Amino acid sequence: MRIRNTDIGPGHPVYIIAEAGSNHAGRLDLAHELLDIASRAGANAIKYQLWEPRDIIVGGLVDHKFGDIKNWLADLRKHAHDVDLDFIVTPFSGRAVVDLWEYVDAWKIASFEAECDWVKMVLADERPKFISLGQTDDATWKRYYATLTCKNVIPCHCVSKYPTPFEEAGLSRLHRMGPIRGYSSHTSGWSDVLAARAMGALVIEKHFRLAQQPDAPDNLDHSLPPHHLNMMIRDLREIDAAMLYRGEFIPSEPPAGRIVHGVKPCSTSLSSEQESTAPATPPTSPVPPTLLDSPSEDFSGEMNMLLEGSPGC
Repeated sequence: MRIRNTDIGPGHPVYIIAEAGSNHAGRLDLAHELLDIASRAGANAIKYQLWEPRDIIVGGLVDHKFGDIKNWLADLRKHAHDVDLDFIVTPFSGRAVVDLWEYVDAWKIASFEAECDWVKMVLADERPKFISLGQTDDATWKRYYATLTCKNVIPCHCVSKYPTPFEEAGLSRLHRMGPIRGYSSHTSGWSDVLAARAMGALVIEKHFRLAQQPDAPDNLDHSLPPHHLNMMIRDLREIDAAMLYRGEFIPSEPPAGRIVHGVKPCSTSLSSEQESTAPATPPTSPVPPTLLDSPSEDFSGEMNMLLEGSPGC
């Protein structure tokens, strides 16, 4: 999968989505500030949300300013591309999909909307798609995945609890459900994010907020402040540096003065010259007296394992 200039998949660095959500609090200047925070932290993408109150809350009892960013889309997309961030917005209705169609670089479907009929419009598009599965059990997902004929889809494990206790993060799902290769974190930290990457997650999504955050629906403990977002992304990049090196291992130079006991390759056969000069009975090496004199120090089992694992030595 590729989004603009970034490849996503095994052997590539983790793709990090910085989720601004509604933390712009209805102000365009704060939406731009969130974008700059994500860029400075080293994220790959910025993500917002487009919704109307009637799409997400029974009775619509939430201010529309938190989700109505239709008039900002062109401005935010340009800013994102100017700082080399991919521009992603989560739609919460078919109307939102239509409004977003000409702007987004990729799609993100939230857990509560993953099985809505209008999601078929998104699945029919060729652009990359991330689908959160926080409200989809394993059996339903298996049936759903079997019917997918579209490409460029990365399912993302998440837990729809804000914040999610670490003991409920359920990362074993990444191994249990093979096609799930993304993780959307709702914990109050990022230890789970690092574990998910080490377990093979290709995509990480994490909410974040402003340093001086006004009241907003996403201003909760699962949204990291800027300095914690910086630390999380630094840690992920260090994990990638350790995991993705594919070169031949070459022992490093030892510290000054350190004695090195070299290991020479073992041969499974002797050369003709060695055979002619080899003694009929190999000489025996004396065993250190300390080992002979101490009945509690029996190394025979360890020696047998070493010998069995080293044929020809």
